[in-house]
Amino acid sequence: MLAFCSRRIEADSEDAYAYSSRAHYYDCLHEREKARADMRRWSTILSVGTSSDLHVAGVQKIKRILNGPLGYQLVFSVEERKNDIQVPCIALGQKGRCNMKSFQMPILSMSLLGLCLLSGLDTPAAHADFTFGEPVKFTPALSGDDGIDCVSYDGLEMYFDSNRSGGEGDWDIWVLERGAAEEDWETAKNLGSAINSPKEDCWVSISADGLTLYFISNRPGGFGNYDIYTTTRATRDAPWGLAVNMGPEINSSAGDSSVWISQDGLELYFESWRSGGYGSGDIYVARRATQDDPWGEAVNLGPLVNSPYAEVWPSLSPDGLLFFFSDTTLALRPGGHGGGDTWMARRASLSEPWQAAVNLGTKFNTPSMDGAARISPDGRTLYFASERAGSWEAYQAPIIPIVDFNGDGIVDAGDVCIMIEHWYTDDPLCDIGPMPWGDGIVDVQDLIVLSEHLFEEIPPAEEVE
Repeated sequence: MLAFCSRRIEADSEDAYAYSSRAHYYDCLHEREKARADMRRWSTILSVGTSSDLHVAGVQKIKRILNGPLGYQLVFSVEERKNDIQVPCIALGQKGRCNMKSFQMPILSMSLLGLCLLSGLDTPAAHADFTFGEPVKFTPALSGDDGIDCVSYDGLEMYFDSNRSGGEGDWDIWVLERGAAEEDWETAKNLGSAINSPKEDCWVSISADGLTLYFISNRPGGFGNYDIYTTTRATRDAPWGLAVNMGPEINSSAGDSSVWISQDGLELYFESWRSGGYGSGDIYVARRATQDDPWGEAVNLGPLVNSPYAEVWPSLSPDGLLFFFSDTTLALRPGGHGGGDTWMARRASLSEPWQAAVNLGTKFNTPSMDGAARISPDGRTLYFASERAGSWEAYQAPIIPIVDFNGDGIVDAGDVCIMIEHWYTDDPLCDIGPMPWGDGIVDVQDLIVLSEHLFEEIPPAEEVE
């Protein structure tokens, strides 16, 4: 291999990759001086004719410094261009210098891989995904049987249903509010008689603009046991209007429950116990072309999500690429871990079909009932309900991206190089942003997430199945 690299250099003395490759093999033979000489030549070639200089002290949107071998540093950054395009860059130079040469990442892909090899970092196969942190009870804002239904897309309102005193009847819809995302929740407020009734009113989902609310009720005058209702308000500060039944196009003579509106407002998911499904309870979806169009006929999500058992409590991730639901003790589906589990399905884009549902695993599910999963607007928190402590209570757990791509226990240059190698592909290994489950392409969104975890030591994590 040394001879091969030398022949490449003889043929082209400006072949930077040949120098970095030869340096790797010199390093394997413990010929450090020759390795350093080749790396210096590699640096010189790459530093000539580059598009821009980077001042290390300059303001960058993100920046991380990697201390590499042979006295070199890599400054890892995302620069904001005049046309508002974010460009991922690597700046290369020796330690202690204030000016370094900057390169756009695709230019350095192969050379950085050579540098990672030289520093002894291997890249075994791995699968990037996400995992959950330790669940904790959502207190003190909620207690008892209170169940989190949804969080507004600006993160300033949390809707829940409760049979606490001070309501209009049986189960009522309540809201927690706060002035900013980092502030504590204020005292819960009942939504009042325009929405709540003396019967059960629950399972709320709010539109992205915060002006339309969907929920279910078994109040008189509906089409079945439970029906889906909607209400609107003119502005975020205005009161909610009178609730309206969504009609026979959505509701049936059976129970229709647990509604969820997609972020784009074009899909309405709900559970239904109507005949013609795959089991005792199935998940259905109604769609419309625009938010000004009427809803189309509700259709069953099919056997990749539904089963001969019971599927309930649907919800979507903020980007619409993950779908959560639960089974119940009424009809448990095989493959679970207890008295009712949470399951998840994925899709590649909003126009793609849902893939086969999988169980979230023992990191999330327990021998008790665990369900009604809802993801926060920023994709970093999973809210759910569980009986793991003996009674039905609200919980939350952090959602953690798996960023140690090569599984060596630390997020470092090896993981950076793996991401560069897959730049602008749909490889799931490095697709970790903007949400932990990715968006179908490895780009600056994933780079930003990776930069937040550089130099962290990562213990082994249980991935979502």
